[in-house]
Amino acid sequence: MISVYPIPAELTYDFRSVVFEKPREDCRWPEDRLEGVFHLGGFIGGLQKGACSFAPCEDAGRPGQRAFRLCGLAVLEEARGQGLGGLLLLAGEGRAREMGFSHIWCLARTAAAGFYQKYGWETVGEPSETPYGEVCVKMAKDLSGPYGCGGNTFRRLL
Repeated sequence: MISVYPIPAELTYDFRSVVFEKPREDCRWPEDRLEGVFHLGGFIGGLQKGACSFAPCEDAGRPGQRAFRLCGLAVLEEARGQGLGGLLLLAGEGRAREMGFSHIWCLARTAAAGFYQKYGWETVGEPSETPYGEVCVKMAKDLSGPYGCGGNTFRRLL
C-alpha cells in the first residue's frame, strides 16, 4: 500500500542525500524552517521511500504574488515507477490549493521535466545551470482551475 503523510524536515535529509547525490549536511535547506513550509513522506508497505518539501515564497515570474515552491521531490530508485512520486506531488499541490495558493513552481533537473509534465506542469524559460553544477529548468503549474488545471498562464506572465 502506498501512502503519504506529513513528516518533520529531518526525515527528508536522507532521501535528498541519496537521490540528489549530495552529502547529508548539504541537504538541510534554509526553506526547511520557513513559516508555512510543509514536508511529506511517501511510504510503501509502511516503509518510507520518498520525501518532498513545499515552501511559500515569492515567484520571480509573478512579482508581488506568493506561490509555493516544491523544494525537492526525492524517491529512492527502488520505489520509482510505482506512483509514489506522483502521489507526493499531487498531495503537495492539494495542500497548497487548500491553503489558498493558486500556483506552484520548482527547479527540476532537465531529466525530470517529463515527469512533471505528466502532472500538468509546464516548462517556463530555458534550462540553466544551478550554483551546484546541475542543469535545471523552471517548471510551474496553475492551481486555480478545476483540479489545478488553470491553463497556460505562466507563459503569458513571463
